[in-house]
Amino acid sequence: MPISVTQIPDDLACNATITYVPDTAKNTSESGVSSRKLLRPLLRNYLITVSWDYADEMQAIIMTTGTRYPLALRDPVANELVEEPALIADDGLTAMIGKTWAPATGSRTVFERVLIVDGSAVIKINGAPAGGAAVLGDYGVITLSPALDPNSDEVTVTCDYLRAVCMMDAPAATAFAPRQYQFHDIRLEQIFAAEFIQLTS
Repeated sequence: MPISVTQIPDDLACNATITYVPDTAKNTSESGVSSRKLLRPLLRNYLITVSWDYADEMQAIIMTTGTRYPLALRDPVANELVEEPALIADDGLTAMIGKTWAPATGSRTVFERVLIVDGSAVIKINGAPAGGAAVLGDYGVITLSPALDPNSDEVTVTCDYLRAVCMMDAPAATAFAPRQYQFHDIRLEQIFAAEFIQLTS
């Protein structure tokens, strides 16, 4: 059974304020060396403002998910892949959809996994439509048959995608008339694959 995740309405997500939370611990010595240590991949926090006309839907989301269950959110600045290379597993039987972040200069790149594909996806193998040779499953995993060579073959994906998030704080609402109310800003935190899969499987 495909996973089903409640989605924050796009009209709320499109105006989100995004904070890129540091991912590095620093322990500066007397010599000035910071001894930087990578703790985890960089994650995002989202601050959304809920207008009064979405109050009922937001209340329903809060009552059914709270801070325990994941939500899906369309990141307003990163939500589309266009012929983006997928990461083929060593055995060539699966590939993970994701975004490779690569600045114009320097050699460092980062692959960020996509967990929630929004709608259909166009999958190509070595530039040609994959057809039945590639089947998209949950959590952005593509099953390949026959197996591919991760060193010489390429799988590319074009799709829209959503970000997996959870609420960070206790939401608060202010009533200004009978049955009329508005939620204050709500903070959401990006979650990674292991936690998302655990919460939805």
